[in-house]
Amino acid sequence: MGGVVCEVLGPVLAPEHDQLLASSALRSVFLSADFLQPWLNVFGSRHELINLAFRRDGRLIGAAPMAVQAPAGWPPVRRLVLAGQSPTSGEHLDLVTE
Repeated sequence: MGGVVCEVLGPVLAPEHDQLLASSALRSVFLSADFLQPWLNVFGSRHELINLAFRRDGRLIGAAPMAVQAPAGWPPVRRLVLAGQSPTSGEHLDLVTE
């Protein structure tokens, strides 16, 4: 069995992300491309989406849709958060795993 490889994907969620979500024990709509892509369209000016994909032997076994938040105050610090995060959504977000 090979090791786990992490790769950074572009801002668009691949179809295999939702396939992984469908096979996951955690099937929250808040982790789907149908939620995360529109969220990015609305809040994208303040966030940069970074999708982390975890693969074993080329097969997707985990995904972490993350967002880099632009600085909003002082000190000007960028933060890495789960994509879709807002003051009212934290309980619905997680990593997607098989």
